[in-house]
Amino acid sequence: MQFFLVALLALPAVLAAPTPAVDDPWPTTFPISSFACSCTDGGSRSTIGPCLYLPGIALGDYCAPAVAWSPHMEDYFTNDLCVSNDPTMPKAQCIPIKLCRSTLANDPKYFQIC
Repeated sequence: MQFFLVALLALPAVLAAPTPAVDDPWPTTFPISSFACSCTDGGSRSTIGPCLYLPGIALGDYCAPAVAWSPHMEDYFTNDLCVSNDPTMPKAQCIPIKLCRSTLANDPKYFQIC
């Protein structure tokens, strides 16, 4: 019983303790150089199917990061991912893009294509 009381009294101090900062993988100055990627058949067909599982922006046939917690697309879209998503689209393909701060959200962690 005494342990429970001590733990209960210590709870506000534990909850008020600052959390350690997590390194932000995205810069906060704009525009940001990034990549938009897709899976292709090596020819004219492509898919952004894996983008459906991410916070991404569909940019035509490419998927671009939409928020700061999106993965870097050039690291996420790999040939292995493309084959597992659709064996007829085995090649990852990326293009360079520029990301700007979103005009819809007043937060630098939301992006739009410049």
